[in-house]
Amino acid sequence: MKKISTTFFILISVINLFSQSSTWTKDDRNNLYDDCLGYLTKYKNTTQEQRESIALCYLDEITKKYSKSDFQSKIEIEIKRIKDGLITGCSKNLGVNLEILPEKKEIVLDKKEETIPQKNEPTVELLIGRWKTDKGSTIEFKDGGKYSEINLKGKEFSGDWFLDGKVLTISLQEGRMQLLTGKATTKLTTHKYDFDSFSKDFIKYIKAGIAETIQANRIK
Repeated sequence: MKKISTTFFILISVINLFSQSSTWTKDDRNNLYDDCLGYLTKYKNTTQEQRESIALCYLDEITKKYSKSDFQSKIEIEIKRIKDGLITGCSKNLGVNLEILPEKKEIVLDKKEETIPQKNEPTVELLIGRWKTDKGSTIEFKDGGKYSEINLKGKEFSGDWFLDGKVLTISLQEGRMQLLTGKATTKLTTHKYDFDSFSKDFIKYIKAGIAETIQANRIK
């Protein structure tokens, strides 16, 4: 009698163990649902409600057709095929058209196009900043119309600048020493330039009257 009881106890334990490994728990079902829902996000033409309905259908089909242990014993490629097949079947039953839309690609402009202003005239915003000229001087177009220049010998000039279309006007205050009186005086000289070409980091303009060309690169 004792032997029969022991055998019966072992049999019940084996059955319970098998039952536990084959039963889908609430957490298991949640994981299956969430996994399917995440997988469906690639179908951009579907709504959230449609994806939820397909995921619920998928969950129901998986848990009906496979035990937990049987499903978990499958390799990744088998699970993917099962998933794709059930999702396709569920979507057809629900009348949902699954379509993977192509990703929108960003249009990257050529660097040359980025540096050239849309207008065919230079702008105040384009000029503001410090530039190094081909004469060796450093010039700066400041916000508010102020201008400064340091020549190759280190001499500094200051003044004002104004832009009208393609015409650049620069007025400089130049200090001079009067030989007769020995007194320092300030003289205002104004020069006009016509822009020949320009971009974000390069400008080329011509001094009116003497056709002197000045080229400059932006100092970053």
